[in-house]
Amino acid sequence: MCNLSQAIEDRGRELGKREGINIGIEQGRAEATFQTTLANIQSLITTLSLSAEKAMDALNIPQEERGQYLPKLKHLN
Repeated sequence: MCNLSQAIEDRGRELGKREGINIGIEQGRAEATFQTTLANIQSLITTLSLSAEKAMDALNIPQEERGQYLPKLKHLN
């Protein structure tokens, strides 16, 4: 393989690695945010005896996001 081809291939691999790392970081952040919010909901349910809906109201969780938390809360009880 000529030097130019090798350089292009190396550059492509480096860009691919960086993109993969960035995707992984974003997925990790999203999961951490989800788990933190889930813990906050559970804490409000437990400490203040709120329903899941009231806890999510208190945390200002948008209606369209609530469906992802409810099934997980059932597993915590």
